[in-house]
Amino acid sequence: MTNMSWMGNHNPLLANAASDMLVASIALVVVLLLAAQILRLADRWRRQSDKPILSAQEEMAEYRRWVEEGLVSREEFEQLKRKLEPALRAELDALAGKNPPTPEELSKQLVPIPPEKVPDPSAGGPETAEGSKS
Repeated sequence: MTNMSWMGNHNPLLANAASDMLVASIALVVVLLLAAQILRLADRWRRQSDKPILSAQEEMAEYRRWVEEGLVSREEFEQLKRKLEPALRAELDALAGKNPPTPEELSKQLVPIPPEKVPDPSAGGPETAEGSKS
């Protein structure tokens, strides 16, 4: 019969190997998580640097160039121009030293007024389509 007394006792060599393996596994997981975080941050930075930040005036100049090169039609240019008008006004106001419009004012510029609430320019006063309230 073979002597198996070593199995019943705690072997320090096996304990060291197991704890070494545990430490190595934890270190590997930490290194992989750090590498993933670094790659995610690098990807975010790369995507941000791909998009140049243009002012509204620079965007408008770019759209005009597109029309000249035939990349967009005149109608498409007018749509782009209408979308960009509030930002252009805000930039011009900032250059002129005026207070920039509030978000509420900008939203009023972006939302069209229903035809029944458009004031009659020939009436000369702030009247609705229903007439004046006297």
